[in-house]
Amino acid sequence: MSRRFLFFSLFILLAVTAQAASDLELQQVTSSLDPSEGILRVRIAFANHGTAAFEKLRCRLSLYSGQQMVDALLIPLNPIGAGEARQENLEWKITAAAANGLVVELFDETEPDDHPANNSSRLELRFPGFSKADLEIADVVLPATERLEGKAAEFNVLIRNKGALEVRSSIVKINLTQFQKQVASSEKKIGRLQPAEEKQVKMILRLPSEGIPVEQVLLEVRCELNDSTVEESDITNNVFSKPILLSIRMPDLAPRYMRVDGRGNLAFAIMNYGVAVAKPTVTALYMNGSLVRRYNTPELRGGKERRHLYGGTKIETGAQITVVVDFNADLEESSEENNRLNYTATPR
Repeated sequence: MSRRFLFFSLFILLAVTAQAASDLELQQVTSSLDPSEGILRVRIAFANHGTAAFEKLRCRLSLYSGQQMVDALLIPLNPIGAGEARQENLEWKITAAAANGLVVELFDETEPDDHPANNSSRLELRFPGFSKADLEIADVVLPATERLEGKAAEFNVLIRNKGALEVRSSIVKINLTQFQKQVASSEKKIGRLQPAEEKQVKMILRLPSEGIPVEQVLLEVRCELNDSTVEESDITNNVFSKPILLSIRMPDLAPRYMRVDGRGNLAFAIMNYGVAVAKPTVTALYMNGSLVRRYNTPELRGGKERRHLYGGTKIETGAQITVVVDFNADLEESSEENNRLNYTATPR
């Protein structure tokens, strides 16, 4: 046998020996949960098939909701010698509210492992009271000015299922309240949400046309389960609330277009400058300081007017005329300062 062949054989033997020097194997994993205390108990069986000891052995436990890791714990273990096999009982006080997967990994902080593929294992978790859904309102995009104006407002709501189970159906609700009274609402059903899945929901809220005495309202966005087959692990993250400004949609009556024609007859108009309907009101006409007539002004929509006439008695040039709308103060308006108009008669 040649010397070259001996050296080659020795090289192959050393390579094989070195390759087999470090080989840790996770052989079995079982788990159970104590629901009353929220303690996860994990039993692992493992062996060192290599020729070197693992002195700084560690076990990492990771909880997953779908493909997203929600919590992890690193546990130091006693060293394991070459050719040794043993079991360990591990305990973990769970803080994650919901998960459906447990990943167990064994490794040594300093010693490399030539076969890391057999160092980890994943278990599917189905523990009563633990594997639940967890709907979350992840984001609410408000109008750019953070003021609600016009007839409707648009919201984009991001819903996420942080839990371990699928949600087959849920509802997103938007409410506007003022002094604990609901003034506007909208709701929308959304379809299935898998664990860790997100869904963008576009919501349209029709704003109130009247009955809002002040600008500030409370906006509340809420997501609710509509699926009796699952439970929620945490309902505190189902609600988004924020004070927000609402442009007041109120009527605004004011007299306008006052004139006396060549025969001494007076004509004038009552205009609703507001953005809400003005209910029927009383309009008063004064002539030289004396109340001469009351007019019933009918309901007026925003931007509409009602004309009134005063005839039969000729109005002389220079007469002082005053028109007062909403004479009995029956109507709540956006402005009360424009309810009176003074005019000096100038026949045409």
